[in-house]
Amino acid sequence: RRRPARMASAGAPEGFRAPTRREVEELFPKASRGWANQAEEHSFWVEPAAIEGRVPEGLQGTYLRNGPGMTNVYGTPLKHPIDGDGMVVAISFFEGRVHFQ
Repeated sequence: RRRPARMASAGAPEGFRAPTRREVEELFPKASRGWANQAEEHSFWVEPAAIEGRVPEGLQGTYLRNGPGMTNVYGTPLKHPIDGDGMVVAISFFEGRVHFQ
C-alpha cells in the first residue's frame, strides 16, 4: 500500500520541517502557553499599572478572540491546540478601564 507524498507548506523551502512542541516551548516559552489547558474561567478588571501605555480616550466596546482552550480530551494530550475545545476571550473597554473575561 502506497503512502501519499508529504507536501511541504506553501512557499516553504524544500526540506522544511515544522518545529515540534518541545522546540517551540524551549525557544519561545511565552508563546508556548497556547498549549496550556484553560480549564478555569476568569473575569476581572485589569489594574491600570498592568497596562503598558494608555487606553485611548473614547475607546468603547469589546474585542472578542476565539482560540484554543483545552488541549487534551479526558487526559489524552492532543497533537495540536486547534484539535481541542475552543475558548472565547472578551476584552472590554469602558470609560478608560479594561475588563478581561
